[in-house]
Amino acid sequence: MYVGEEEPNLGSQLGSLGYRTVFLHPYLSSGWNRRAVYKSFGFDEIHFQGDFTDPAYMRNYITDQSNYEELIRRYEAKEEGESLFIFNVTMQNHGGFDAAKQGDIDRPVKITDSKLKDDQAELFLNLMKKSDDAFKDLTEYFENVDEPTVIVMFGDHQPALEDSFWNAMYNGKSVDNITKEQQVNRYVTPFIIWANYDIGSEDNVDISANMLGAYTLDKMGVQMTGYQKYLVDMHKTVKFVAGEFYMGDDNKLHRLTEESKYSKKINEYQKLQYNLLADTGHTVDSFFNLKKNGK
Repeated sequence: MYVGEEEPNLGSQLGSLGYRTVFLHPYLSSGWNRRAVYKSFGFDEIHFQGDFTDPAYMRNYITDQSNYEELIRRYEAKEEGESLFIFNVTMQNHGGFDAAKQGDIDRPVKITDSKLKDDQAELFLNLMKKSDDAFKDLTEYFENVDEPTVIVMFGDHQPALEDSFWNAMYNGKSVDNITKEQQVNRYVTPFIIWANYDIGSEDNVDISANMLGAYTLDKMGVQMTGYQKYLVDMHKTVKFVAGEFYMGDDNKLHRLTEESKYSKKINEYQKLQYNLLADTGHTVDSFFNLKKNGK
């Protein structure tokens, strides 16, 4: 909806720093207008389902294992000494999870609690197990690569399972009547930043996707924009902003509309978002773009 020409993004930013930038998605190009979007993002290469070499399929989607094998092939094909940034949107675990339509998928992971027994949930957990195995193979490959490599894995949302499963998770309480803490937990997804060299170690980091790119570049020591530096600094006091809630360093959930000691920071952040996405005639390019900083 908001992506236009030269929209600030990691692809164009890392491209300006000498990286070859690749977008990789093992599905159709039509979803979310991806071909046009990533072209406007300035990626050097854009690849979809038809560009994969002899992929394996699961539930009519290219598997994570095949996806990562293609990623490795493209890494091995790059020129020696060339820096490479790949943004890879996987597909294996996409909904829906109607078990009757999924074919024969082995299920070593079992839901043993009779109250939570659910075919769709069990199928999803087994797909996650296959993703874990594929990710393990990916990191083991890059463990043996001399070139410094960072891999960031994050989820975009939790699975769309039946309400009956979620109601059972909340001991029979409807999802319409759960606490705000439980409501926010329905939108939590895990992430990991893995490297084959020492970038430090942290556990149980709360962060939202809007800050994750800047957080990663900071860990890597890569040159950042003024906006990314702002987000890194913001994360010290506001851990995440998601939907109608945010969490401060007091470890409490706050609604965006309520007054708190963080309200000034939240209002400032909202103005920056508006300046970037909506007030395009007055966007401060030197703050949001690296290549226009002249530094």
